[in-house]
Amino acid sequence: MMPPRKEMDEEMKTNNKKRKREILEENKDNKIIGYDHQDSNKLFFYRPPHLVNLVQQVMQKIEEDLGGREIKMVIQKKICRCDLSFHAFSIPENGILEDARDFLKPYEVEFLKMTSSRSISVSLFDHNLQQFYMFLSWWQMSNISFYDLSHCWKEVVQRNNLKLDDVVQLWSFRRDHDLGFALVKLTQ
Repeated sequence: MMPPRKEMDEEMKTNNKKRKREILEENKDNKIIGYDHQDSNKLFFYRPPHLVNLVQQVMQKIEEDLGGREIKMVIQKKICRCDLSFHAFSIPENGILEDARDFLKPYEVEFLKMTSSRSISVSLFDHNLQQFYMFLSWWQMSNISFYDLSHCWKEVVQRNNLKLDDVVQLWSFRRDHDLGFALVKLTQ
């Protein structure tokens, strides 16, 4: 005899919470954590042993070659349909990592949130340090707010062969006082 549906749902929730806690406790240095684009509350874990060096190399290039400082991972996410069809990379506010919530200076946040038509000019670098000139904007929809990187995002997608469900990390940094980003593709 099967248990009632309510009991099954409760048991699944409890097991999911336990498993999430176990995974978080296991997470030391080599697991990469991100959010699923279909469910922003759902964590996904990606453990690519060969990519730890790639990310470190990109960060080293940003520091040494570009003079980048205040380097922070802003978000790790899967490329979703809207990233491929709206010519912009979306950065949901609820997906921004806790340690990177201050990647924007207070005056930049205030400027962007004054009206939805405002944007900040930024540079985006891929893992080869190819530079793309972009605009960072902020948007508020009925139940979600997000930043997006636009202008030549389509070129970034093409040059880096980005596809649906590819996992990427977006890192922010400062050169002098200017905001810059680095995009690292984690899936091959």
